[in-house]
Amino acid sequence: MSPLRLRPARNDEWTTLPASLRECAAPDPGLDCADDALLVVEAARDGGFDAPIACVRVRRAIGLRQPRYWYHVGCAMRVATELNLHHRDRVLSLGNDHTGATELCAIAVDAERTDDAMRDAALQLLVDGALAWAWRDVADGPLDARVIVELPGLRAAGRSPFWHGLGRHFYGGDPRAAVQRHGALWRTHVAALLPQHPLVASLLDADAQAAIGAVPAEAEPLRAALDAAGLRRGDHVTIDEGGAVYVGELARMPAIAALRPRTLRVDAGIDADAAGADACLLLHGDAAWRMPARVDDGTVRIAPRDAAAVGLADGARVDASDLGGRR
Repeated sequence: MSPLRLRPARNDEWTTLPASLRECAAPDPGLDCADDALLVVEAARDGGFDAPIACVRVRRAIGLRQPRYWYHVGCAMRVATELNLHHRDRVLSLGNDHTGATELCAIAVDAERTDDAMRDAALQLLVDGALAWAWRDVADGPLDARVIVELPGLRAAGRSPFWHGLGRHFYGGDPRAAVQRHGALWRTHVAALLPQHPLVASLLDADAQAAIGAVPAEAEPLRAALDAAGLRRGDHVTIDEGGAVYVGELARMPAIAALRPRTLRVDAGIDADAAGADACLLLHGDAAWRMPARVDDGTVRIAPRDAAAVGLADGARVDASDLGGRR
């Protein structure tokens, strides 16, 4: 597999991305953020690069100008001792718990131009590289070190069971039309209409309850990449589709915790095309790379072909993290 590079998109580059990425990559001016960066993944090829195959947006300090809302999924225990009755239930509480965190969003991979192996590698670089991108600022400043990723919720017959069972009772409009008009900020607007008190989940219909935090099949590759990167399913879901929210602390992400300055060694003994080879996350300039490597305390060894793609010579100093056998 060719080495993959994650880099910042150029000004308005989203307008020239492949059609499968363009909609996700388009800026959403309705969302507030202290900083917003679009990153793209591209494969090195014959001394140059193919058109981007994946993208992600990094939004920092979310919710500080326009509030962002999530449902916290808690627990309520009710006991009638004299009747020997005990009942435990999930409780949804509307709130702004992730305010100030960094968010990875608008994650997309061009399915037409990637096989499963390339897709998974691109997703892993998207997540690990975006975490490293965010960490550079967090490590040197006062920004919040939390990071979140919202997964899409279940959809059946063209609609969200969670929204059908809950949100539609308080807002009768078409959620997709609202998104087209207001962008992702529509959830901030509709939150004012939703119950402001804790809501017992058992009051919802069975399909809506089953959709709380459920991951649809099409999001499984992304969920796997988030798990591999060290993020974990949190106690919140999105207010429109009940999608799971993955959370983490940047400093505790394995790729970040293992990131060290190292000396680059060009090693002909590294097989750049070996199946299942250990991989590294390599940072140089404003780009992050994923490629086969052997990493120890002081060096990172990569194949000559990959060194040529990165444009670095033997002995160069880089930041690198050992990803082991993560695919």
